Amino acid sequence: MKTSVLIKKVMLTAAAVIFCFSFTAAQESPADFCPLEPGLKWTYSLFNKKEAKKKGDVQAVVDKTEEYGGKLYSLYEVPSKGIKCFVRSDEQGVWVKAAQMNLPVLSFIYVTLELEKEANILVFPVREGEKWKYEGNVKVKALAIISIKAKITADIENKGIDEVAINGNTVPAYHISARVNRNLIDNNPMTGSCWMARDMGLVKAETKNSLLVLREFAGNNNK
Repeated sequence: MKTSVLIKKVMLTAAAVIFCFSFTAAQESPADFCPLEPGLKWTYSLFNKKEAKKKGDVQAVVDKTEEYGGKLYSLYEVPSKGIKCFVRSDEQGVWVKAAQMNLPVLSFIYVTLELEKEANILVFPVREGEKWKYEGNVKVKALAIISIKAKITADIENKGIDEVAINGNTVPAYHISARVNRNLIDNNPMTGSCWMARDMGLVKAETKNSLLVLREFAGNNNK
């Protein structure tokens, strides 16, 4: 696989990690909108907007806690996509340190994305209409012989609360828009929105070509 193709694949994942976790809440604890207890499970319906059809279901789980770089993180996984994210929350917000993915062609090869500067993707407290920015370097590592550094920036905005339809019901969720720029990849930033609900986390995400909607959540009241 050419190095340029590898760079693009892993940087797209880095952009997606920052985008999918970029949300905020006013007058709430960051942990309320990012439940990270081991054993929690989310099942989403994934739609292809171009083809106007459902592609299938995607499940995300919090597997366990694990130390990374001297701090304790929850391991948030999407097993069918081979994606693992290291996420934690504290009184200052929700933080992402690294992500791991397996390449679609060679499923036994893992690529690690490590943010040199831990990203606070929920700056607490944040109010409707407030904007914030992440800027830092991403280290891309694979096969112990590939090590690449690239710059990534994200411009994020809290657009307030929307009502999101889930299985015939509606839940209030914070609508967060994000624009992620990937240096050395292309001149087309990744843009999209995600919606975060109290005690449920991510309930909806949308980009130009895809739509992800929560179908089932095994949360605190379902365990």
